Amino acid sequence: MNNFHSSVSSFSRTLSSFFDERLSRFNFATSYIELMILMNNNDQMSQKAIAEQLSLAPSTITRFVDKLKKEG
Repeated sequence: MNNFHSSVSSFSRTLSSFFDERLSRFNFATSYIELMILMNNNDQMSQKAIAEQLSLAPSTITRFVDKLKKEG
């Protein structure tokens, strides 16, 4: 089971790197996309719940939302 977890983690990092590289020209990372998807699907979700879902600090969510608003 530990080998499976290691493989999944490695795949996740590879996938994130792939998308981060392509999104960098827009000055975004995959976390921003995950946030937008989560907010689109859960418009009543609290900042704390979003932070927990994305494993980020609530202050990071605030920063991300501010940046997304600024970028339109």
